[in-house]
Amino acid sequence: YYRWSVPTAVFNRLASDAAGMLDTRERVGFLGNASALLSAGQLHGGDYVRVLEAFASDPDPEVVGGVVKGLAMIRETFFAEGRDGAFAPFVRVTLAPALRRFGAVKRDGEPERVTALRPQLLEMLGDAGGDEAVLSAMERLAAAYVADAASVDPSLADTAVQLSAIRGDAALFDLYRTRFEAAKVPAQRRLFLSALGNFRDPALADRALDYVFTGPLRPQELTAIPRAMGAVPSEQAKTYAWMTARYDQIAERIPADFMVFLPYFADGCSTSRIDAAKVFFADPKHAPPGTSTELARVAESVNDCVGLDAREGESVRRYTNGVR
Repeated sequence: YYRWSVPTAVFNRLASDAAGMLDTRERVGFLGNASALLSAGQLHGGDYVRVLEAFASDPDPEVVGGVVKGLAMIRETFFAEGRDGAFAPFVRVTLAPALRRFGAVKRDGEPERVTALRPQLLEMLGDAGGDEAVLSAMERLAAAYVADAASVDPSLADTAVQLSAIRGDAALFDLYRTRFEAAKVPAQRRLFLSALGNFRDPALADRALDYVFTGPLRPQELTAIPRAMGAVPSEQAKTYAWMTARYDQIAERIPADFMVFLPYFADGCSTSRIDAAKVFFADPKHAPPGTSTELARVAESVNDCVGLDAREGESVRRYTNGVR
């Protein structure tokens, strides 16, 4: 892949003309280089978002996949800690052309690359974008899957069930809990268990975290719900608080070798959370051998994120809010 070190104006012109100038491999590489330049402080945040916007209408699904990946990074870095809502409109507008081009359901004879992209596209639009049409479509698809799994294309089943939980009520929570407990196939057991971690109603999120210890979860399943929940930037504070409050119970249920990875609950883009984690894991009762190494890795990641937000966050948020 190519690497550029060029003025911002030239880089933006290259981005706008890339579809005609570069082949697919080069356009994917262009996106990767833009991300690297942003991290290195050689490309402003707003200009990076402009690059993603320019590539979002690309006809190649691999390129659009790179855009989705870039939008996920923007969300995690610049719209964490409860700021998801401010990013959602930009996600919807940016990815609407791709959804129109590739469609929300599988088409006969479509390339496998399109089939592989669709779940990523729908997840970004439904979760980060809060797209009403996408969420409604996935809720209908999930209901069809629950009624007859064979009626839903396997490439969309997981996405549909996960997205259907976002606006789900207590009745749906109980249904998914029941399906998890009754599942005979490991894949379905994993599917419905992780879906329990995707309910956004605060009361249901609390029920899901309580279920970790009250439900029939196996040791290897213990972190499935908080891991699914913590994948959403705005929920990371909740899962970190759960981990610290339940540390002793977790230690009783999972092998000691895996306890060293609990510092990753402090990951994200919050200085206050990583500072609290350093205090928490400084306690010998919370620090089996290897914990300090993993904590250092998490701290480095958080510091990078916080630094990038401090440097480019205003530029990114101004651009996504329509301030050009």
